[in-house]
Amino acid sequence: MKAAVIRTGGMGEALANVLLDRAAWTYARLHAGRSHNVELHEETITQDLLLDISCMLPEMSVQVFTRRQEARNGADWQWEWWFQGRQWFGLRVQAKRLKQRGKSRRPGYDLYYRTGSSDRRQVDLLIEDAHKTGARAAYALYNGPDLDISQFTWGCGV
Repeated sequence: MKAAVIRTGGMGEALANVLLDRAAWTYARLHAGRSHNVELHEETITQDLLLDISCMLPEMSVQVFTRRQEARNGADWQWEWWFQGRQWFGLRVQAKRLKQRGKSRRPGYDLYYRTGSSDRRQVDLLIEDAHKTGARAAYALYNGPDLDISQFTWGCGV
């Protein structure tokens, strides 16, 4: 694991530096996987990233959700921060990997994924459950060599 360069500053700046470092790492891993015909799944990438980020930012806690929990709350994990021991901030996150989708095989994210048991959109579960806990909802989008920003359509399909 390459150590991120963390400049002195607040937690926000340290987090930004770590996330930028891990974004570059993720892109390189996805590119290497594609080059060697090894398909990296969201779960594999997520586990590696969460471990790395937890090691680099020990003052931030992480809770990883099981598949069963994810089916109910729409989230892969939750991050939590305490600022100066007083103010809490929680972020419920769903990871999505860029993949070729549909008959057109155009790159995209499955942002309108429906859970099997309830046939509800995962994004709705994510937002509702995050709100119940006082956390914010967010996506972590894993992009590899398939992303050509000039050809990409950001529509959610909703």
